[in-house]
Amino acid sequence: MTRRLLVPTLAFVFGGLVACGTGYPLGAENARPLVLNDAERDLDCPREDIRVKEEWGGTWIAVGCGRKTRYKTNCYGVSCEVHGEDEPPVPFRDRPSPEETSPR
Repeated sequence: MTRRLLVPTLAFVFGGLVACGTGYPLGAENARPLVLNDAERDLDCPREDIRVKEEWGGTWIAVGCGRKTRYKTNCYGVSCEVHGEDEPPVPFRDRPSPEETSPR
């Protein structure tokens, strides 16, 4: 393989390993603002006093004002759903399409 093709190929392979090989779901970071919104309401605490930390599998912990709560997130690209720990999440594929829910 010529050097001209080798460098882009290695960059592509390395980038793919970094993105997919970490086990980090793509788009999960997009859930952070939604978790903060829910935590602000649930903890009855100002946003600037809340710390959120992502755990494995789309679970987040929010701590603030002497309280702590957990959330489960389900992200598909940039679209995310946030649910309290005791709420069952709705899988993306089971949701009705926008056409099915729009008023006629």
